[in-house]
Amino acid sequence: MKVIRLISPYRSTNNYLVDIGENNFIGVDIGNIDIETVLRKIGFPTGKIVAYFLTHAHADHCMGIKDVHAKFNMPIYCSESCIVEIGDSRKNFSFYSDEIKLFEYNLPFQKVEDFQEINIGGVKIKTILVPGHSQGCAAFLFNDIMFTGDFLMLNHKTPLKFPNSNLKHYKESLNKFLNLNFGIEKFYPGHGETFQQISQIKHLSVH
Repeated sequence: MKVIRLISPYRSTNNYLVDIGENNFIGVDIGNIDIETVLRKIGFPTGKIVAYFLTHAHADHCMGIKDVHAKFNMPIYCSESCIVEIGDSRKNFSFYSDEIKLFEYNLPFQKVEDFQEINIGGVKIKTILVPGHSQGCAAFLFNDIMFTGDFLMLNHKTPLKFPNSNLKHYKESLNKFLNLNFGIEKFYPGHGETFQQISQIKHLSVH
């Protein structure tokens, strides 16, 4: 399993393609890189995206998801609150941006539950719901690597002053997460560099 990181020009968001073998890829927040770059990276038409995981519905993580789905018709896994937020331009923040087009998506999302397990191409994926930054936040464990979105980042404090943020819920999510015992080898955040241990994060204090 190989992870390809692409950085979106819009707010320097991390977009990930996970190569699971046999020309199959899983996208994680991959909707913000232009579709031609995505197709080139996976070696289309041989390579294809077979599934998509969305950590949360803020525009810098999902604004291009419709183009990816139109090309591959893949299942899109995300939390129930994320489904609600991506369908509301104020909650996905596209309404407030002059840099991108307003959007409200109603796609065939597949709702995930807390600690749900999904197997795709031999990769075991576990969902951990972590509301706080937004109510729809989720982290995804792919075998032994974790995609955290904006919930945990190495050099960025998680923003908690957005209209759909909740400090109390973030504290509860963080406490739950810190008590997990999954043997995580590497963390892939929504912004900034990867890291191997939560202890590398200097400031886990909320603000």
